[in-house]
Amino acid sequence: MMRNKIKNYLENEQENRDITPKSKRIKTQHAYDIVELKRNINLQKLDLELPVYCSTNHSTNNIYCCLQCGNFFQGRNQYSPAFQHSITSRTNTTPHNLFVNLQTTEFFWLPQNIKVNLDEIDNDSLKALLIQLKCCIKPTFNNGLIKKMPYNCYTLIDKDKYITGFIGINQSHSSNLSIGHINVILLLLAHIKPIRDYFLLNTKMENEISNNRLINIVSLLIQKLWSPVLLRPHISSSKLINNLMIEHNSIFLKDGINNNNPRTILNWLINKFSNNENNSPLKQILIQSCRGHLIQFLKTEEVKSIPFWNITLNLPRLSYFKDGRNVNDLLQVKLEDLIKEKFYSRMTENEKKEENDNSNKLLPDYEIKVLPKYLIIYFNRYDSILNGSNIKQEQFPIRNRNQTIIEFPMKMCLTSKNIINNQDQILKHYYRLQSNIINEVKANADLSKDDINHWKIQIYNEKNAQWYEICDLKTTLIEAELMFLKETYLQVWERIE
Repeated sequence: MMRNKIKNYLENEQENRDITPKSKRIKTQHAYDIVELKRNINLQKLDLELPVYCSTNHSTNNIYCCLQCGNFFQGRNQYSPAFQHSITSRTNTTPHNLFVNLQTTEFFWLPQNIKVNLDEIDNDSLKALLIQLKCCIKPTFNNGLIKKMPYNCYTLIDKDKYITGFIGINQSHSSNLSIGHINVILLLLAHIKPIRDYFLLNTKMENEISNNRLINIVSLLIQKLWSPVLLRPHISSSKLINNLMIEHNSIFLKDGINNNNPRTILNWLINKFSNNENNSPLKQILIQSCRGHLIQFLKTEEVKSIPFWNITLNLPRLSYFKDGRNVNDLLQVKLEDLIKEKFYSRMTENEKKEENDNSNKLLPDYEIKVLPKYLIIYFNRYDSILNGSNIKQEQFPIRNRNQTIIEFPMKMCLTSKNIINNQDQILKHYYRLQSNIINEVKANADLSKDDINHWKIQIYNEKNAQWYEICDLKTTLIEAELMFLKETYLQVWERIE
């Protein structure tokens, strides 16, 4: 049946060519009939977040999307999957003639293989819709647009309201992998302004971007997160997950808690980005924005300078609750006290000895030498041993994690030590909380298996001074005063001069 349709079309096409003067063929075949173009667009069927490959032969090269059914096909020349689809799928009510190239965002009318020039469309609403579809595939930005972000926008399909940069990322994936930890890190990076701006303006750096597929994919994801034109109020990270599974599969093969850990994927991405090229712009941006330095005082009286991308704060050791896990019995500590204990309270020799005896390892002293513009703080909930328990934490690291509640302000002052002319100079730095990753653990019905992490991220909107919590596809306005009640895992603090 399909072969007969194609054969009949080609015979009719050849007959038309024989009787049509060459000078009139393009004009005669031109598909700029406004009604026909509109009939070929069905927004409800489109999903431009899917991995780009042909639904017929699974090729990833030269892929087009049919704007009627949303399926992806390769090519547009005679006998190509897209060409065949335009002939065999057409009915009286549902034509399948209008396609968009998912790489170039150019539109074509098949099977005649005519390029649709937007400048020649004299219908403003149709032209605007096609331009919007181009933006859905490949958003573009400039400095003026970035300066005024975020924007309040409406989706193309159902006119759902959303705020650019504060949208959910689809959790589902065909491999059934848990990818929530990857999604929250993408959102976290998308709100570190220098990193965000680099990726949004990446079209000006095509030579560097094209040499690193991972950077290219992350760039497109961040562009879509901030895009003022979307089909739906969420995007998908499936292209990134596919790339990681194919080219960086080791990231999914880590043991234990590291297999579903935002900090693991954050450090991995930063290392990949910073090792991209010796003097790449992205590497320099990361160093200037996120890298600080600590002074480590060794037992041998030596002093060592250590660069860091994030600092780790250990939580007080816990015993299991006498009457079960009652949230009212959870220990509470202040963030300022944790920082002070690690960086601003040099221990005496007796204190060092007592601490070392309790932990069976040496705990070096640290001081902050250089604080970065964006300070990333990780709270260690998994590595400490729970006292008073016969169950090894390594068996169930999530269930036996440290659940200490961390009280933190929205703004805080930190100091760093600068040595000038052999004299210590104390510098004050003021920070505002910018992002907060939390974990809402789900109990596993099978007690022989560990509990399940469920990651969320809370992000500050500087434009309206509001906090939003993003969980999978849902974005919720939250009260800043109650944020500390959640199980904080990782934070980003922005320095405000």
